[in-house]
Amino acid sequence: MEAITNLILALVAFACALALLRVPGVIRAWHMTFWFAGASALAGAVYHGLFHTTAAWVVVGVLVVIAISYLLIGSGRLALARAFQSPLTYISGFGTTACADDLAAAVASIRDLSMRTSGTAAADNQYVMERE
Repeated sequence: MEAITNLILALVAFACALALLRVPGVIRAWHMTFWFAGASALAGAVYHGLFHTTAAWVVVGVLVVIAISYLLIGSGRLALARAFQSPLTYISGFGTTACADDLAAAVASIRDLSMRTSGTAAADNQYVMERE
C-alpha cells in the first residue's frame, strides 16, 4: 500500500514540476524542488515495493534532503527579493551567492529590524505567557 501511495505522490510532484515549466518567471529552485520531491517519492515506492534495504532508504533520505534544500533556496530568494524590492542577482544550485551590495543591505536591515523589535518580542512573549 505504501508503494502505491508513493507512486501517486511521485506522479503529482512530477505533474507540478511540468506545470511550472509553463509558468514564466519561475526560478529554477522551485522546479528542482518538485523534480527531487517526485524522485524521492519514486525512490520510496521502490523501497516499499522492491528493495526493503538500508541502502534504498538512504537514497530516499538523500533525495528528500535535496528537495528540501531547493525549497529553502527558493523560499529564501523570494523572501529576500520581496523584503528589498529588488531581485537578488546570483542564486543557483545548492548554495546561494548574492551580490555583495544586496547581502550587506540584507544584513544591515536584519540588524536594524532585530534592534527595533527586541522590546516588542519580549512584550509579546509576556502576553502569551499571561494568557496561558
